[in-house]
Formats: sequence, C-alpha cells, structure tokens
Amino acid sequence: GYSGAAISALLPNKPAGSVIVLVAGAVFVISMLAAPRRGVLADFTRRLRLRIIIARDHVLETLYEAELNDAAPEQLRMNWFMSGLLRVRGWINTPNNQIVLTETGREQGARVHRNHRLWEQYLTSYADIAPTHVDWSVDQVEHVLSDELIKQLEQALAKRGIKIAPPMKIGGST
Repeated sequence: GYSGAAISALLPNKPAGSVIVLVAGAVFVISMLAAPRRGVLADFTRRLRLRIIIARDHVLETLYEAELNDAAPEQLRMNWFMSGLLRVRGWINTPNNQIVLTETGREQGARVHRNHRLWEQYLTSYADIAPTHVDWSVDQVEHVLSDELIKQLEQALAKRGIKIAPPMKIGGST
C-alpha cells in the first residue's frame, strides 16, 4: 500500500487507489512466479529435475539389463544432453560410438533395477495389484525411493518370506 501511494504521489494525475491495486497485483504475480518453494518457477524446476532423473534412470536400467542378458539395449532413447550427463557423472563411456557402463554406472543401474523389482513386488504382495498392472505406478515411484523406505520395503517383504536378490554380478563386478 505504501509503495502504491508513494508511486501515486510521484506521478501526476494517478489515483492512489488504482496504483495501490496495480502494485499489489504486481507483487502477487512476482511472488506467485518466484516463490522459492511453492512458486511456478520452483515447481517447474522440480518437475524438470524429476523428469531428468527418471529418464537417466531408465537409460541406466536399460543398459544394465542389456549387460545382464548379454544383448544390445533395445530402443534406447538417449539425446546429447542425457549422454553428456551420464558421461559427466562417470556412469558411461562411449568408445567407438558404443555406450558402455562404467563400474559406477553399473552400480547405479543395478540400484534402479533392484528398486524397480522391490517396489513391484511390494505392490503385488501388499496392494493386491495384478503383476500386469503395476508397471506404470512402479515407474513413477522407483526413482524417488529413499534408503529408509527401501529398508522398510525389504523388511515388510521379508515378513512374508519374499526376498529380492541383490544385483547380479556382471563380468566379475557388482
């Protein structure tokens, strides 16, 4: 209100009430866009970050499963951004234009693969969801499972006698 009144006083023939409303509206729009936790830009940034994590995890899991099966990854969608991100993280190498997991990339792929299987088993065991219907919901959650939640899932499944095996060794590594 004070800012609107001050601006109105500086501008000739501008009614204070109208300027106050315009200033308050501008402050609202700016706060709606730029609020650090609940603003539009913060929400967009969170959603974009999650989409990148999901895409990254899909690539790692696909490469890991291809190594498990000694096969070439099918329909691997990886653009220059994802390739660069995985290379910078040290998770892949690209000798001769072939994508090869590094040891840390293999560990990350194994983690994602195991989390996928763990959550899938939990949903089929506790939520009574048919195995043919769990893939979409598993795909949404597996990327954000915390270590604490993973331990809780393992314990809950162990009570039912279900154990998800640790990642398999590939070529002498985990």
